[in-house]
Amino acid sequence: MNQIERTTVVDKLTAWQSGAIDAKAIWEWSLTAVETGTPADAAVADVMDVLVALPQDLIIVDDAGVMLEALANPIEELTESQNLVWNYFDFIDTEGRKQMLADDAFYGEFCGAAF
Repeated sequence: MNQIERTTVVDKLTAWQSGAIDAKAIWEWSLTAVETGTPADAAVADVMDVLVALPQDLIIVDDAGVMLEALANPIEELTESQNLVWNYFDFIDTEGRKQMLADDAFYGEFCGAAF
């Protein structure tokens, strides 16, 4: 198994932010990466946990900045990185995102009443 390095995740998130890849592409990459690799550290593991749940949790490109910020922290600040990721995603307006993304081809199926 290979390691999922911070630099690789940063590159993917940056590509998503720039529009070089879309949400579906980063999600598919994350699924493959976690299936075939091991996160290099706890911050990478937490970001990958977010990315593999991207459509179900209605994670959008606007959220990439928080993940990048967490990955920019030095390894000595793993706890701070982890807290940043999970505190941010605990406060997402899921209902608002369901309305915003209801007609989206990728996210739409996760915007129904069952979610």
